[in-house]
Amino acid sequence: MQPSDPDVVIVGAGIAGASLATVLARSGLEVVVLERQEGVPTVIGTAVVLVERFLALYLLAATTAAAWVWLLLGRPTVGGLAIAASIVVVAFVPTIAYRAGLRPLRAIGGRLERREPAGRATRVGRQLQDVDGRIAETLSDVRRTGAFSLASLAIFVVFAIQFALAGAAIGESLDLVTAWAVQGVAVVVGVLSAIPFGLGASDIAVTLLLPVVGIAPTNAALIALLFRAVSTVPITILGVVAYAVISRRGFDAREPHPSPDPGPK
Repeated sequence: MQPSDPDVVIVGAGIAGASLATVLARSGLEVVVLERQEGVPTVIGTAVVLVERFLALYLLAATTAAAWVWLLLGRPTVGGLAIAASIVVVAFVPTIAYRAGLRPLRAIGGRLERREPAGRATRVGRQLQDVDGRIAETLSDVRRTGAFSLASLAIFVVFAIQFALAGAAIGESLDLVTAWAVQGVAVVVGVLSAIPFGLGASDIAVTLLLPVVGIAPTNAALIALLFRAVSTVPITILGVVAYAVISRRGFDAREPHPSPDPGPK
């Protein structure tokens, strides 16, 4: 069978279309989904955001807690190895939970669907179950979860290095574990505050925590400002540029092409 001759053509990549395409493709059929404009289907986009936000925050919170435990125990070598091993196990807890059937969105969606057989609650319930199905595809896959965890930890290391360099710039020495512990709490606080980039909330957390590890309050505030400058500003600029490029490409793709002039009749 030629790729240009699919078994099924689905018009629209919404919740129903994306779900049907997935089911048919898994059954071995050649499926083509036609969409009016460029964009990520709602189900897939929601699942990606939830996995990225919650799994990354979960990993950061777990590793940050481990870093504080290690620091408070006096940096024991054996304890450090035990904590590192526990982090590997913790990273796969969501995978274990999903494989064991602990799927909260599916449970909530099923309850909503049963509450109102035909209505808005049913539609929301089905959407939640579809999103849960997409999340399960990622979290139930050990390789995907492992790759995501490694990529997230690599990003956390970069942030810890930036934080330590911000301290070094004003003559304060911060090892990576201390930088990870302080910066990790600041990021978690910023995310939970629901303020864009955690502006203010993260900075206050850094200013309050650094004196706990021996940094003077004035220098702590300065480190918070420097870290904000080297972390948030570049990300903001790149995000704006990326959004502008994607928006322009999307506009060009949706712009109708002029019909050929049929000429005089």
